[in-house]
Amino acid sequence: MKRDLISGMERLFDGEIPEPGAILVKGMAGSLKSALCFNLMSRALRADQFGIYLTLEQDRESHLVNMRSLDMDLPGGLMISDYTHMRKETDSEDAGEIDLIDSIIALLCRFKKEKGEQFSLFTLDSINALYALVNDENNLRLKMFQFLSRLRELGITTFLIKETLPDLFEESKGAESFLADGVIHLGLLSSQQDIIRYIQVIKMRGARHSLKKFQIEPGERGLKILGPVYV
Repeated sequence: MKRDLISGMERLFDGEIPEPGAILVKGMAGSLKSALCFNLMSRALRADQFGIYLTLEQDRESHLVNMRSLDMDLPGGLMISDYTHMRKETDSEDAGEIDLIDSIIALLCRFKKEKGEQFSLFTLDSINALYALVNDENNLRLKMFQFLSRLRELGITTFLIKETLPDLFEESKGAESFLADGVIHLGLLSSQQDIIRYIQVIKMRGARHSLKKFQIEPGERGLKILGPVYV
């Protein structure tokens, strides 16, 4: 994945981001997690490529309204799916209680079979909603390990969105920070009477990157990454 997909993204990485991989995008509410993933997908998908953005927190129309408010349009190769749409696509609409993780994998396998190598990007929004809907929490770490393993087998670069508390290194019941190939943290900082949004790459396997915090904000036609934050 090229490092110039978002204006200023070259500040974060020295070279391209390895593909495929599973990248955790985490941070507090309002820190632009969904916007970052949507922006990356919309810019990374070439004319002949396909990607799926699955939102479990809101319906498809509401998500599109939010993205358009940030001056981002839906590219032709990007499908927005929500929980109801996913159940229809996987023929589980009338199946009662379902295994959500298995249903997501079934959806991705179906489109991978149809699209082949053209299907290259997937975003899950969010892990919090997935955990709230999953049936069996006893084996959650094992299920997440298997989930990410299946995604890698499909050759898909995946963005996993997670809303967190201010603690950067909080523990997770699903161990996704340890299992992911990369972790990008988005946060909020108070500066006098203003709030500054920042982006920080915590880890990215196979890529050289900065560990500094950089300001990120909505710009023309999407997000832009500015200089380092020193507050």
